[in-house]
Amino acid sequence: MNKAFHPLFLGVACTLSGIARADDFNQLPPPTLSQAESKAYTLYLTLSVNGNKNPDLVPVSVNNGHFLVGAAVLRKNYLKFPATSGVVDVTQLAGVHASYDSARQQLNLRVPDNWLPEQFLGNRQQQKDPVPVTSHGLLLNYDTYSLKSASGTATTSTLLEGRFFSDEGSLSQSGVWRTTWQGNDNSRKGICVMTRPGNTVMLTG
Repeated sequence: MNKAFHPLFLGVACTLSGIARADDFNQLPPPTLSQAESKAYTLYLTLSVNGNKNPDLVPVSVNNGHFLVGAAVLRKNYLKFPATSGVVDVTQLAGVHASYDSARQQLNLRVPDNWLPEQFLGNRQQQKDPVPVTSHGLLLNYDTYSLKSASGTATTSTLLEGRFFSDEGSLSQSGVWRTTWQGNDNSRKGICVMTRPGNTVMLTG
């Protein structure tokens, strides 16, 4: 009678032993990095200086929260520091704030605005302030059209604009001249005549 229950007790004992071993495994500490791995490693990142991104990949040495970048690369991105070669710890540069964006694989650098070059619109790197120049001239614009209705009335309207400009300024005059015919009746009207003084400036470039 007692022999029939021995296999059951043995199975329960094995099961409890397996659970105990699993619990012991879960309580083991995670594997530790070597001393070299925990202190220094190299990343290949893009640089962003005050939001201006450089698409080139740059080797960045990371050592206990410090970022070391080649001096030539930093000078190319307008960072200022004493003359040196090799690598520079950007976290130790006065006026520079460095942060690592792991999602974009990017090293963000914030520097004083006066370190960066002036920005110009267009493709020219250097652009001088435009110098205004004037000259003498005369301009005449006109636009005319005619319309004849079913009743036999014909109308012609002409828009005229004249403009004279010189070193002293400009003088502009515009107006509309309208003529209407109906049979032998011919009526003419001039309306909206305006004269305006002003300045005309042309820019070199």
